[in-house]
Formats: sequence, C-alpha cells, structure tokens
Amino acid sequence: MKNTPHDNVLSSSSENVNRVAPEQTLATPHFDEESIQHARPAVPLDRIKKPRFWPLALILMCSFALLGGVLGLALARYEKRAQPTSTAAVTAAPEETPQNESREPLSSPVTNSAKQTNDARPGVSERNAAPTSVAGASAPKTGAVEEKAMSVTQADDARATLRDAFDEWIAATNARDLQRQMNFYHGSVNAFYLKRNVPRAAVRAEKSRVFDHANLINVRAAAPGINMSRDGRAATMRFRKKYAIEGGGEDRRGEVIQELRWVRTDDGWKIVSERDLHVIQ
Repeated sequence: MKNTPHDNVLSSSSENVNRVAPEQTLATPHFDEESIQHARPAVPLDRIKKPRFWPLALILMCSFALLGGVLGLALARYEKRAQPTSTAAVTAAPEETPQNESREPLSSPVTNSAKQTNDARPGVSERNAAPTSVAGASAPKTGAVEEKAMSVTQADDARATLRDAFDEWIAATNARDLQRQMNFYHGSVNAFYLKRNVPRAAVRAEKSRVFDHANLINVRAAAPGINMSRDGRAATMRFRKKYAIEGGGEDRRGEVIQELRWVRTDDGWKIVSERDLHVIQ
C-alpha cells in the first residue's frame, strides 16, 4: 500500500514530537539558616507608606519667595542709585526789601584792599541797622501809631536831597569853607573816625585845624550808595573817596571807602557819623 502525501506529513510530525526534550523539573527552594537571617519580612501592599513630597515642595516655595524678596530689594536699591541727582539748587527766598530802602552797591567796587583802619569794619547787623537815634532828630511820638513806610516816590526824593547835600559837603571841604561844611553836622556826632560820641564843637575844632594848616585840599568822591531806613528818617551813605592834603607839614594822600550816616531833623538832613570803613591805598 502506497503512502499518500498526507500520511507523510503525519509521519514527520510524529517524529518531531518524539524528538522534544522531556519537561525539566524546577528545583525545590531551599532556605538555610543564613538565608533566613538575611531575608526581609514580607509586608502587605496596603501597609507600604507612599513617599510624601509636600514638605519638600513647601521648602522650595519658601526658598524661592525669600530669594525673590532679596532680588527685589537689591534691584530697588540699584535703581535708586542709578537715578540722576537733581541739580536744581534750592533757591533761598530773597530778603524782603522795603520799597523805600536802597540796596545800591558802591559806585566803584573795592578791589585789592591793602589794609584796614583801626576802626573795625562793621558787622552785618551793624551795617543793616539804622543809625542810632540822636536828640533833636525826628522820631515817632510816644504812644502814637507807628507811621507807615515811605513810598517809592518819597524814598527817591529823599535820596535826591541827600545826594545834593553830599555834593555840597564835598565842595565845602575843597573850598575849606568851615561854616558851610559844619551846617551839615548834628549837634552830637555818634562817631567821628576813631572817636565816639563827639560833640559838634569838637568836630569843628578838628576841621578848623586841618583847614588852617593846609595849602591845598582836593577831595574827589564817587556817587554814593544810599540805604534808607523804613520810615525814611535815617540814611546810611557809603562812597569811594580820594583825597590829597598838602601844607602844614602834614601832606597826605590816599583812597578810602567812607561812610556818612544822616538823620532827618526839622532843619534838614544832618550828619551823625563820619568814618572810614576801608583804606584802599
């Protein structure tokens, strides 16, 4: 009997099955004493604790917040330093000057002053203060309401009158006209160069001595600066003066900054102080 192809296939399959190695048997686990000592106990899954990450997250958040604050503070300080400093200077409020008070400087500024007279230069308070009251000068009545400050027009008129008196005073000096010059002095002079509280008679005696001994007196003065008191009853006059006196063995030449103080009386403006502030040469 002939074998069919189907029979050949079955025969080959049987042969392959017979050739498969027999199933191997696994070795039985063996636990000796040493293995038992090193073995870890079995823990049920429901008892295993899951790792907690929120403490670490909280620490990181705090760290970032602190770092952000430090960086913000440093940035603010840097911006503050980087801002340009304001260059606008604080301008002091100008000193309020009454309308009737002149702030004119001397016509010729003083430069390179060589020396000073023994009469000390007046301080700020003395320079701005009104001349000391002199008996006979016009003054507010006791108990009367204080008079108002003089107007601008009145101040200008007073300065014009004082300049005229000043020019005449200089002319009388150059002419050695003693009587005419003494008409400008008050009965009591607070300061006459280095002397204080000098009577008019003493001033006359000194000028008479100079006029009598001099062959030539030549005085030239720049236009004076005039400061008026608020009520217009007193004035301080300062000017630059060059002088030359020859004869009598007392030849003198020089240039000074001189000051005259005037008060207004019933007889007009009178000199109550005559002194040199600076000796220029």
